[in-house]
Amino acid sequence: MGRIDAVLQEDLEKRFRMEVANRYGVRKGNMLRAISEAIELWTATDKARSDAKKLGKTVRNPRESNGIKQHAVELLASMGVAGRDVLTDIGVDTTVPDSIREQALKALKAHADR
Repeated sequence: MGRIDAVLQEDLEKRFRMEVANRYGVRKGNMLRAISEAIELWTATDKARSDAKKLGKTVRNPRESNGIKQHAVELLASMGVAGRDVLTDIGVDTTVPDSIREQALKALKAHADR
């Protein structure tokens, strides 16, 4: 098991401790649980961004079929913030076929309507 020592700004530490207490209670091990969860979420977000970029390249690839591009847009729509960022770019990219751009914009609108 690894070890990380960190010094946080007082306000950030106080807010974090309060949030840990609110979510998990004041028990031994809950701080470690929350820190591990935060790191896991942060690193998962980086992976999602990387995956979304790869799907964006697929959509922009003129050699890919529209069916593959449509599927890539559907996957991007399910990827949260990382996917929405790429969908926004696709929606305004004139090199992408109109039907695919429209699908990307519809996916963004559907998310905004939730």
